[in-house]
Amino acid sequence: MMRAAAFKIFLLSTLLLSFSWAVLPSVARAQEAKPDSGKPEPTPTPAKKSGKGSKKKAVQPDIADFKTEDMTEGKGKEALKGKTIKVNYSGWLYDPAGTKDHGKLFSSSNNGADPAVFTLGSGAMIKGWDEGIVGMKVGGKRTLLVPSSMGYGARGAGDGQIPAGAGLVFEIELLDVMDNAPSATPSVN
Repeated sequence: MMRAAAFKIFLLSTLLLSFSWAVLPSVARAQEAKPDSGKPEPTPTPAKKSGKGSKKKAVQPDIADFKTEDMTEGKGKEALKGKTIKVNYSGWLYDPAGTKDHGKLFSSSNNGADPAVFTLGSGAMIKGWDEGIVGMKVGGKRTLLVPSSMGYGARGAGDGQIPAGAGLVFEIELLDVMDNAPSATPSVN
């Protein structure tokens, strides 16, 4: 038993000594060839992998606080929870570097799609709409800055058009307030 342990130690020592005889002289020669500048050597950075899966997805910026801003005050009926409303809308991904914080346009009823018709406060649309449209009057236009927690959250929407965790910017125009009818049309789900 003692002999086996002694033999293992002898073998490891021999390997270590062989390695140091082979490697250390080449390291010493490399050091002699470089003049000492007094500056520490930079740490090499690993090469970037190429090919499938090597790109990191850009993190979509979010909005810290929910905000609304009236662009035009309406004069008609007021949008209240429980009322069915009709709105024109445009929705962009939030981009703090973009004009008016607008990033990529992902949906708009101003580009030929039908206006959205839904019951306000029913949960049929995102929370940012349910809370951000309340108090508007017909003819009014409002901008909503919607954090992901009041939008589509961690799941995203629209087959990747709206990434997970994305803040959203909407421009809403209130077209009509009705007594009641449909629960919701259209959706970006």
